[in-house]
Amino acid sequence: WSSVVCSIYSALAAILIPLSLHYGGIAPRWGQPDPEETWHARSAMLLCMSAMMTEMLLLMSSSGDVMQMGWSGASELRSHRLGDSMLTLSSYSLKVSCGIFLWWSTGGIVHQDSMAYGGPRPVYTVRFLQWSLCVPLLIALGNRPFLETYSFREKLTRCAPALVVSFLYVWAAWVMEVSESWGVRWFMMFFSFLGSFLVCADQFVLCYHHRHDVLAKLKTGLVLYSVMTFA
Repeated sequence: WSSVVCSIYSALAAILIPLSLHYGGIAPRWGQPDPEETWHARSAMLLCMSAMMTEMLLLMSSSGDVMQMGWSGASELRSHRLGDSMLTLSSYSLKVSCGIFLWWSTGGIVHQDSMAYGGPRPVYTVRFLQWSLCVPLLIALGNRPFLETYSFREKLTRCAPALVVSFLYVWAAWVMEVSESWGVRWFMMFFSFLGSFLVCADQFVLCYHHRHDVLAKLKTGLVLYSVMTFA
């Protein structure tokens, strides 16, 4: 049922987000670039590149250990580890790419949040682009251990609705921040929170359905950790 609800949310978002942009308008561009933003982008790039190197070294090390031990399920274990690493490295690559763009373009497309508490502040569109792509990857990474026996088509059918919602609720949050209408702003904030809640609920439903799997508690713990970290 959670996948069906996520599909309904996505259909509504495809209508409500453009309508909210139309009726709420978009705040003007932020005039003065923030010089500290380039330093933040550089620091984030260095951290992500370090994490990428660590992930690649762990992948090579674990693959070598599996080959040496000669387990009967070595090929499946190696394939599973490779899939996890590819998702993780894709997330880091997106973050590094967005950091490079922020650094090179001094922020890129920046609007102002004219209704922010304490006065106007910049809204970096590239950051929302990064989040809208990286959050679905992290959700896929958390769901993947439960779907080991599924075919690719079954995995896509089960996970795609929640991944689309996680993409859309990030852009609903962007509309909320750049809107010049209080009504649109509050509505989009609620709508974005609703999307986040539905994605978390979908993951918990997946955990419940697979509660009798091997290492189910460990897999559920990983999902709980990701929800608590990124909520």
